[in-house]
Amino acid sequence: MMLKNFLFDLDGTLLPMDLKPFIELYLQAFCKRFADPMQLDPQKLVQGIWDGAVAMGKNDGSCLNREVFWKALNRCCGKDLRMHEKDFDDFYRNEFAAAKDATWENPYAAKTIRLLKENGRRLIVATNPIFPMAATHARICWAGLDPQDFDSATSAPAAASVRRRASWSATIQTRTCAPRVWACKPILSPIA
Repeated sequence: MMLKNFLFDLDGTLLPMDLKPFIELYLQAFCKRFADPMQLDPQKLVQGIWDGAVAMGKNDGSCLNREVFWKALNRCCGKDLRMHEKDFDDFYRNEFAAAKDATWENPYAAKTIRLLKENGRRLIVATNPIFPMAATHARICWAGLDPQDFDSATSAPAAASVRRRASWSATIQTRTCAPRVWACKPILSPIA
């Protein structure tokens, strides 16, 4: 049996990171961009981000993660922030780069991706879909890779569950046309 589809985790695999500093840098940059202009207490904004992440983790699949996120963020902050969605996407294309300082390139990631592409394999970034696509693309680039190298990538706007839910596997299975999807801890090691 020849494997055709290869799913890669992003955070911690293709893109190694020190999670605590990554989160701190990300949230600092987020608050710097949005707290004052939106007249929000930075602590409330951070709590809204966390509430949104928790809500996505509990998403039963009845709506997209982005919808669940916005409801939780708005509820916590006491105002409708959805009108700023384009500004949020702009943040992920720009200021989000501050969090890159807590990441580094996996020296085997580019070699692995190149080898698989040369052999006609389908490559999917199957990261936990809690960020918008702009953030997924940014992190792929931080890993020294090109988003165009991948046939697909998961993101909050296109997913209705997170990785630990069975419905996530069904979504990936549908995207890849694979008969089944196995979840395993990927390890990238030297390629001869």
